Amino acid sequence: MINTKNNKVLDVSGGSDRNGQNVILWKKHNGANQKWVIIYLDTIKKTVAVKGVKTRTIRRRGIIANRPFNLVSKMPGNRLLTLNGNNL
Repeated sequence: MINTKNNKVLDVSGGSDRNGQNVILWKKHNGANQKWVIIYLDTIKKTVAVKGVKTRTIRRRGIIANRPFNLVSKMPGNRLLTLNGNNL
């Protein structure tokens, strides 16, 4: 997750893998505390016929507007990013 205005990324403050740790914007350094996975709360699958090949499933990637998702840290605890209060 990159802020295109300042090229900073979401970062678990201090690299600490524990509940309640703040998430901040920080210079990119590719640490585990800056890696996230988007998990959508629903699933979208599209079946596509490919000539000469069995039917396969294609999953859409990227952020999709108006589709609820969770951000999950790639640190060992796999913690969810949550937002408390009105600080957007």
